[in-house]
Amino acid sequence: NKTLLITAVISSIGITVLDIEPNLNFVYVQGVIYIASALSMLSLPAKEKDAAIYAVFPLIQFPVLMVGIMESLGCEFILEPIGGHVIYDSMIAVMTIFGDIVSTR
Repeated sequence: NKTLLITAVISSIGITVLDIEPNLNFVYVQGVIYIASALSMLSLPAKEKDAAIYAVFPLIQFPVLMVGIMESLGCEFILEPIGGHVIYDSMIAVMTIFGDIVSTR
């Protein structure tokens, strides 16, 4: 997939050129993935933009992004006591299922 390849290249170049600290790699790559996803959705043909998931997608991704930011800024104080990274992974699954349910009704 062309989008996947471009996202991987941008992530790799950015981490190398910008010299992203190892503890911030997760946040940087997450940001690149969200930007690539948004650009991909914006580039869809107009007939595909009237689907419900197109409108719902940003709303279901926002909680995932917020948990990712919390994890990067204070995992040991905020998320670790309640499960750590599993909270982030669970949020991805829950919001994906939620988006599917909302967009197909």
